[in-house]
Amino acid sequence: MSCQNGSKVVIFNPSTGQVLALPKVKTRRKSVLSFLGYDPVEDVYKVLCMTMIQAVLYQHRPFVWGEHQVFTLGAETKEWRRVDCHIPHFPATLGLCKDGVVYYGAWSDSDRNESLVVCFDVGSEQFRCVKLPNDVEIRTNHRSEVVNYHKTIALVEQSYGGVVDLWVLDDVEKKEWSKKYLVVPCWNDLVGQNYYFRCRGTICTGEFVFTPHSQPNPSFIVYYDLKKDSATRVETEDGFPITNVFLDHVENPMFL
Repeated sequence: MSCQNGSKVVIFNPSTGQVLALPKVKTRRKSVLSFLGYDPVEDVYKVLCMTMIQAVLYQHRPFVWGEHQVFTLGAETKEWRRVDCHIPHFPATLGLCKDGVVYYGAWSDSDRNESLVVCFDVGSEQFRCVKLPNDVEIRTNHRSEVVNYHKTIALVEQSYGGVVDLWVLDDVEKKEWSKKYLVVPCWNDLVGQNYYFRCRGTICTGEFVFTPHSQPNPSFIVYYDLKKDSATRVETEDGFPITNVFLDHVENPMFL
């Protein structure tokens, strides 16, 4: 798991209980975003970090972005390395690592009306992008999210009241998307009408996971089984507040 507080990035392995604070990113820039990725070929974890001079807004969109750096966990050299990115963009969603690639939604810096999904290959450390359909816009305030969807990824365009709009990436090479709609049954009975929930993607069982944007009391998560068309509410122990969610954790004895 990768957690960030300001410019500090911390890695946590639940299997060993170890916590590793990464070296400070060498930059004079103010803002830092980081994504954790895994290369299954080389069995290596890497952290991608992007630093920004200033979030200058034009028509509610930031358009100044800068340095890209990578930290390899377990490497002899404990430092960040610069990597080149020739795709001007500004990250606008959380990241998702799937099959050796880190995906995240972004705004194009060359065309501020254009939304796209950036793909960072953890092994080769190369960037590429997949443009979204012209009428699809990545939105802020957690309204858009890149999520697992079976054997591919999808962009949650909107998730509210148990209704989920998904753009599914059917073919990365051909950059083909398809639109799907999900309706979670008995949503108001499960969560009430006063809480906004985010669709966080699917787990290995194929169930969709929804987490609250704010903290209900007691705190809970909703699972939706698409095949059975049924949903389940699961409350956390002692009502412990949900601050973040990591899906499909796999035991790994790797020492940090």
